Amino acid sequence: MFRKIAGFIRQVMVKVGLVKNIKSLSDVKSIPINDEYYKHIDMWKALYQGYFSEWHDVKYMTINGQKKRRMATLNMPKVISQGNNSVRHHK
Repeated sequence: MFRKIAGFIRQVMVKVGLVKNIKSLSDVKSIPINDEYYKHIDMWKALYQGYFSEWHDVKYMTINGQKKRRMATLNMPKVISQGNNSVRHHK
């Protein structure tokens, strides 16, 4: 409910010209961000969720030729993130 009201107020302020509408962080000159940052964010999000194809799809050679399998995961990015979060809250 509060988000809807805040969104409506923001839209009105953008139309009136009191607030600039930023569609992308790359539009803001003071924030040095490019597509490479977005790629890293997407990669870490996929790792956090447990599967990133470039990371988890493993190719290996056998006597019968090259094979491909999905690497087993321990979900370490998620474990590390939760550990860092708990450390921050205990300070």
